[in-house]
Formats: sequence, C-alpha cells, structure tokens
Amino acid sequence: MKRPHGGTALLTLYAFGPGANSLKPMLALHEKGLPFQHRFLDPSKFEHHEPWFKKINPRGQVPALDHDGRIIT
Repeated sequence: MKRPHGGTALLTLYAFGPGANSLKPMLALHEKGLPFQHRFLDPSKFEHHEPWFKKINPRGQVPALDHDGRIIT
C-alpha cells in the first residue's frame, strides 16, 4: 500500500489478541500481505478504557485499525 507522496502506509491494529473479533481483521491483513503493527491490549488491565486508547476509539472497543491516522472500528 503506497502513500501518495511515497513510502508505505502505516497500519496499526489494536486488539486483544487472536480472539474472535480481533482475529478477523488480523487474518485479513495477513491474507492481503499488508505490513502492519499489532498492538496488543490487555483486557485484564482494562487498557481499552485508558485515556490514550479512548483518543483512538472513544467507545473503548477493540479491534480498531489505525490507517495513517484514520481509525476504522
């Protein structure tokens, strides 16, 4: 995936791990062969309700995909 000004688009997947809902976008990214960064959140620490993650997804739900600053939930 190329950026208009060159380079590769940065994808970051925020997820709990290979669980049911998080597995679907993870598999899709792998099948497409897209490079992405996987950011694991710890549900036992309620990281999905931390202020830094609420800036990404105000609902505090995962998975969330950051595509060059555009959030897809």
